Amino acid sequence: MRLLLSCSLLVWSFWVANLSWAQENRPLEICLDSDQNPTERAKACRIAAEQGNATTQAVLGVMYSVGDAVPKDDTEAAAWLSCAAEQDFAAAQFLLGLMYGQGQGVPQDLVQAHMWLTLAEERGNSYARRVLDLTLEAWMTWDEIAKAEKLAREWKPKTWKEIRDHRKDL
Repeated sequence: MRLLLSCSLLVWSFWVANLSWAQENRPLEICLDSDQNPTERAKACRIAAEQGNATTQAVLGVMYSVGDAVPKDDTEAAAWLSCAAEQDFAAAQFLLGLMYGQGQGVPQDLVQAHMWLTLAEERGNSYARRVLDLTLEAWMTWDEIAKAEKLAREWKPKTWKEIRDHRKDL
């Protein structure tokens, strides 16, 4: 009888833990499901992004960049992509590098663009090296490239708490 009771309690605790996990991650699930209603998807992405999920922060950044289910807003796009990039999310680092290179949603800064693209390349984004080789480095001085490479070497990822504590625009 004790064994049966112990097993029942164990199964019940797993079920409660799984239910709790599912409820906490429902916004993430909705955000990443492209078949969802766009308005609900945008709301879910915002909730998950505000909880610190780098993937949904990047998705939300792209949504703002193209005006998908939210008003097109390059500044808001750059802010959310920056949050994901600071947490070491390579796709966001790549996109943020492009935004800095073009001055889209942020002031144009080739050194910052190079730094973010270098970080993205180091994390496996092969397109980042192409952008650096074919366009960005052609517009930069050797000193600017050296400065960007130094910034990339010294860069450290941040936690969501560190980002949130230092950002007033979110």
